[in-house]
Amino acid sequence: FPVTISVGFGTTGHTGPTGAGTTGFTGHTGPTGIPGYATTLTPSNTGVIPTMTAATTSGFTISATSEFSADYAAWKACDGSFTTDWARFGTTMPTTWQVTCPSAVAIWKIEISKRANNSEYISEFYFEGSRDGSTWVSLAYSVNQVANIGAPPSFLTVNINDPTYTPYLYYRV
Repeated sequence: FPVTISVGFGTTGHTGPTGAGTTGFTGHTGPTGIPGYATTLTPSNTGVIPTMTAATTSGFTISATSEFSADYAAWKACDGSFTTDWARFGTTMPTTWQVTCPSAVAIWKIEISKRANNSEYISEFYFEGSRDGSTWVSLAYSVNQVANIGAPPSFLTVNINDPTYTPYLYYRV
């Protein structure tokens, strides 16, 4: 299945006006927002993962616990083509598809489409993030939503449920 992961960037507040006149006691610096929460999120609408040409491209590595064959390698889900995709081998569950980022990044949405033939797709999945590749945090869950979209280039957009916009180094479906 082809995957696009988009990133958003947030700020924690703004600096107020300096004012005119004499300089006096300025006091302490107050909080700029709720600690750990972004007060402004500016979506980039640009995929985080580059167009992949191999399993590792521009520092991003894509892998899976299972691949049907080299023609259906995990990285082909992000090669920019609607005619190629990733397919797992067999029916062993769970099967995961994972991206390792070159540095931690906060994700605000993912986009997933059906396989190119439109007849095979994942019906239920968790989208998870990890800082260390061992401890995973569930960021989104989808059940039977992919069935409601058309063939590629149609895709399902899933918003991430993480009000802190925590940056992770690893993501998996």
